[in-house]
Amino acid sequence: MRSLLLAALLVPSLAAADLTVDLEAAAEQWIDAQATTGGIDFPEAVTLEPRRTFSWAGGTRVRLEQFVQGLPVIGEEVVLSYGLDGALRRVQGEPVAGVLMDVTPTVPAAVATTLAQALVNTAYGSGQLWPARASLAVDASDGLTLAWRVDVSAAEPVGAWEFVVDAQTGAVLRWGPTMHSAEGIIYPENPIVSEQVQVELPRLSQAFDGMQGTYAFVNSCTQVSNNQGQDTCTEKTKYALPDANGDYLFSADPSELVDPFAEVMMYYHLDYISHWFATEQGFEHFSPMEGLVNFEVSNAFFGDFDGDGRGEVAFGMANLVDFAYDADVIYHEFMHSVFGQIVSTSFIGSDEYGLDWASGGLNEGSADVLAIVQTEDPLLGEYAGRGFYGPLSNRPVRDLTELRHCPEDLYGESHRDGEVWASLGWAMTDHPDIGAELTADLFYGAITGFPDGVNWEEAGQALQDAADDLFDADSISQEAHDAIIELGTRSGVIGCGRVIALDGGVVSTQLLIHPGWFGDVNLPVGAQYSLDAPADAGRVRLKITNWLTSNANVAYMLYVRRGEPIWHEQVAVNTGFGQFNVPVPTDFDFAVEGSGGDFTIEVLPDGSIADGGVDGLPALEPGATYYFSVASRQTGTVQGYANAEITVEGDIWIDPGLSGDDDDDDAAGTACNDCSSSVAAAPGGLLLLPLLAWRRRR
Repeated sequence: MRSLLLAALLVPSLAAADLTVDLEAAAEQWIDAQATTGGIDFPEAVTLEPRRTFSWAGGTRVRLEQFVQGLPVIGEEVVLSYGLDGALRRVQGEPVAGVLMDVTPTVPAAVATTLAQALVNTAYGSGQLWPARASLAVDASDGLTLAWRVDVSAAEPVGAWEFVVDAQTGAVLRWGPTMHSAEGIIYPENPIVSEQVQVELPRLSQAFDGMQGTYAFVNSCTQVSNNQGQDTCTEKTKYALPDANGDYLFSADPSELVDPFAEVMMYYHLDYISHWFATEQGFEHFSPMEGLVNFEVSNAFFGDFDGDGRGEVAFGMANLVDFAYDADVIYHEFMHSVFGQIVSTSFIGSDEYGLDWASGGLNEGSADVLAIVQTEDPLLGEYAGRGFYGPLSNRPVRDLTELRHCPEDLYGESHRDGEVWASLGWAMTDHPDIGAELTADLFYGAITGFPDGVNWEEAGQALQDAADDLFDADSISQEAHDAIIELGTRSGVIGCGRVIALDGGVVSTQLLIHPGWFGDVNLPVGAQYSLDAPADAGRVRLKITNWLTSNANVAYMLYVRRGEPIWHEQVAVNTGFGQFNVPVPTDFDFAVEGSGGDFTIEVLPDGSIADGGVDGLPALEPGATYYFSVASRQTGTVQGYANAEITVEGDIWIDPGLSGDDDDDDAAGTACNDCSSSVAAAPGGLLLLPLLAWRRRR
């Protein structure tokens, strides 16, 4: 374990580029050039302005925010990447195709906020942390749409979301959480792996009693008020007051709400991580950053709990566990604030492959990476885990020791998907040619280069670009560069797609969601599956081996296509809460209803599936690739929000006649992918429900 108290942590390992002023001017020149040369179609309507400039070890990123007739465009920033020599290396994103549009809303802000609050209270929780509030913007996800951005919350359980609502029709375009919950606590690391030590509290202001300094200040929340369902921290105080010598020497007592030790620990680590970002990465966070502690909530989060319009890290306590006692979690939550200031991402997106959970996973994974590079420990939240798994548990919140793989280990939940990104961060931290300091520079450089609405493939490319920039700047060795690319490729993050190849015995478990107000609309999982049929294939088989659901009225639909993935189109769905755009499968060969965890579908040479139950389908084509997608299916009334978990595997049946084997003993054929012939031939899973739909090929 590396002590966080070492002075060496305050020494930058790689000098960040100091070209901010010149490159902001260069960015302005780039914008002017686009306006005069046609890069901006309609400069009378569309303008770009530098929003933030990030200098890092490999150069500088200038992020340009776009405006249409003075209104900010949601999620369409342009990123200019400059090398240490000041040369423009790449441009990510492009100016929107703007036209003059009516920016007067038809739908009042009050209607948009009421709609968003009703959806949150129906699907996620009761009450409010603050009144829902709306601001006008332009949504560019499908053309240009005048929209309300609605900030809305729930009090029980604690949560916050942003809804994007069409300001002319009232349709809900998309939504996602903005409060990122965590499972964490503090000490030099935490009470499980470190002892209490007496340290100097850096940068503490002499003008105030209590934990207030240059980079951080901490209060205890003494009153949570509820007014018409709205929970807000309305009263704050400071318990950590100096003794006669001006010191703050308190014993830990996680069982008490009046706990000055929690304030001191929160201050120390919040100050440390904010100062580290400023000195190591050149990122000046809005300072000082507030921490709230000593209130009864068994969790930690970044959000606006006190309703003052600024986010803070808020750490509760319950069940003899104080979430302010774990440095990992403080660093993690602080990184959510940093991530949100760097890049605009949604929690969930969609495209032609279906739902895309990458943004949420990369947000959580980045918060984990920037925590583990501080401690050089792959176990995150060893003490915080007791707040979830019991006060005697030794289970951490996350164990990132083993390298996860993309897309095979994607699940569809942000913390779990984030382990793909974070475990790669640990593998690089632990690599002798890379290490913690370079990993921090590398991932920070990648994050500052993320395009808005980043997906896994783009994240992998940003990581590779950051490695190239560091190498070209002579900041890293050839060995370090090669190790980064090798690990990124081995993890699948570099080049990650949206199709999980089930060949070779791969088993995939993914999350399905189904909002009840969507009715009969089927929502797909985040990744599709594929099986390659060799030239001697006699049968292609997909098996669903496990099915868990929170609502018995939710089952699944299985889509199959030969030669190409199943394609989806964005379809407007009218519900009792407004109109939503959702990805709906449109291009596939056939679809079959399913339910339960013992379900098999087979594609056979005679143009049938399973036991000849459906005829007239495209016959098995040896040498082709078969694609499969699973989506939710409603079989009865679903109130609120349902979710399910599905586990899938597949194999290929080899036809000995096609392979030239005339041995009569093998006439039944054999199964590939480590499947025994007895399992492959088992008839119990071959019963299928009737064919539901045909679709043309794209």
